[in-house]
Amino acid sequence: MPRPAKSGTRERLLAAGLETFHRRGYANTGVQDIVSAAGVPKGSFYNHFASKEALAVAAVDAYWATLRPTVVEALSGSGKGLARLQALFRGTACGILAGELTNGCFMGQIGLELAGHSDEVRDHVASAMAEWTALLANVVEQGQRDGSIRASLDARTVARATLDAYEGALMRARIDGSPEPMRAFIEFVLPAMAGASAEPVADTGP
Repeated sequence: MPRPAKSGTRERLLAAGLETFHRRGYANTGVQDIVSAAGVPKGSFYNHFASKEALAVAAVDAYWATLRPTVVEALSGSGKGLARLQALFRGTACGILAGELTNGCFMGQIGLELAGHSDEVRDHVASAMAEWTALLANVVEQGQRDGSIRASLDARTVARATLDAYEGALMRARIDGSPEPMRAFIEFVLPAMAGASAEPVADTGP
């Protein structure tokens, strides 16, 4: 998963918080767990973060700041629009398809856990998801121009539905302990938007 660089105490706390929240969940993680993972005194935590919630907000921003270049790079590659979308999601899903069931998307996980409890965390997750959706919508529009994605579809609706389906597949894969939800996403959701000039989808199996 994306992690912020480790240098000073704040960065160590941020990296430890992101990893621990992701692995154990927000509610099951205490400040002591975070400082122990970071290898710093507990008193130093409040020199850098006003609360555990403040650290969670910073962790969301750090996660997206590290993930975003990967998304941009994949979507900026060569090939038609649909092929670039497929490359992005196949790339992020390859570990799950190989049977390596990880913790999934940190933003989706913590957003789901805290949406009804922390407006600030929810707003930062929503902002990151909105930016990701906009990046996808831009490529959907390019795919509509090159004929690989059906022109009759609304680009932003397609982008949002695709990201929603991806996050849902990640969650279901964790629940089921199986890569099949991610395989279904790759094999059925992405091809559903294909236009007349779309290239065949490559085999997703191991």
